[in-house]
Amino acid sequence: MGSKGEILGRFIILVDSTVSGGVQRAARDKLSIPLTKIQHDQWYSNETFFNAYLNGMAKKLFGGKRGLQKIGRKILPTIHAITPEQLEGIPDAITAVKMLDALFHQNNRGDDIGGYWIEDETPTSLTFKDNSHHNTHFVHGIIEGIYDVLTTHKLTKSKVIQLKEDGKDCSIIKLEFV
Repeated sequence: MGSKGEILGRFIILVDSTVSGGVQRAARDKLSIPLTKIQHDQWYSNETFFNAYLNGMAKKLFGGKRGLQKIGRKILPTIHAITPEQLEGIPDAITAVKMLDALFHQNNRGDDIGGYWIEDETPTSLTFKDNSHHNTHFVHGIIEGIYDVLTTHKLTKSKVIQLKEDGKDCSIIKLEFV
């Protein structure tokens, strides 16, 4: 296991299903093994495998961080379309955001993988912290996708206010909703 942990094959396959065509081909070209050989219950290196794949996809899609955010935003809608029963029992978007750390640890393992937590919560806002091994813009997109699917609260503003990629100990994402 590398220092950046491992990710389950099912998550790689899920991310692959969020795009198609040239974007998908460009991303698959970055894989060290063919996507058809990825097993749902097998662990793969996040650093050398998944990040190369995700970055290849993002670069082709919209270039850099905007592409990563767009891919992340498609994760929950894709889960909802493929297996809606996985969202049963989650009453609202706020609860889902609070559950992200548990979901992250179901699909990622390792000593230095980090995680997510809520730093501050008011009736109309959350301050979300991320020191996971995933790119902040990808995680930001996942959070926005939660609000796209679980519409009990309308996300009025979401902004990355600190990036771990800039050498900080964690990223901070501020969410405002009604």
